[in-house]
Amino acid sequence: MKKITLVCIVLLCLFNVQSFAQAKFGFKVGVNSTSAGVSYEDSDEEEEFRDAIKPKIGFTAGLAAEFGFSEALSLQTGLMLANKGYKIEYDESGLSIKGKTSLNYLEIPLNLAYNMGGFQVHAGPYLGLGLFGKQKYELSDGTDSENGDTKIKFKNSVSEEDYDDLEDDEDYMRRLDYGLNLGVGYRTGPALITATYSWGLANTYPKYEGEDDDEKIRNKGVGLALTFFF
Repeated sequence: MKKITLVCIVLLCLFNVQSFAQAKFGFKVGVNSTSAGVSYEDSDEEEEFRDAIKPKIGFTAGLAAEFGFSEALSLQTGLMLANKGYKIEYDESGLSIKGKTSLNYLEIPLNLAYNMGGFQVHAGPYLGLGLFGKQKYELSDGTDSENGDTKIKFKNSVSEEDYDDLEDDEDYMRRLDYGLNLGVGYRTGPALITATYSWGLANTYPKYEGEDDDEKIRNKGVGLALTFFF
């Protein structure tokens, strides 16, 4: 309920902005290449995991809004479905692991854009709420192999009881995602083309009650999008 309330507050603030800024609305679609930044208490494990992580192709789509304060300055936001995640490719000592994690978020970016003719630079935070996700994996030791799917359940903090209630094909990820965007764009007529780098600050691993976040993995990636304003 708190997460839904937070999204409503953000949207209400955006509608209030419209009262003193010229507003445009439209649709936004794009493709992205996402991966993950890792931080482990064990530096050797961190290096091994980082080497195994590979980028995954995803997408973003949804409603876009722009509130112009002047010809040069505007606030660009929206309500997006953002697909993120990463691949794992590990092959050592006869053990082969291949996997893909796909995470889908309801995301609200808040980018301040500075426009110079048809060009722009933009930067700002984003807030995402995990909706649904899935992991696929393939394991092989040269003799036997195994593959399967894991359904992702989103929860910010978990307890031993939560894991006891999980099915064998389920796992947890943290629901709240947030970070920073930085990018450039070019506007031609009602269309805006943007290239953006997103740097996640939130740990996608849920917090285990009573323990510190010694293992952290964060979303990151680059995206190319087309926004068409009415």
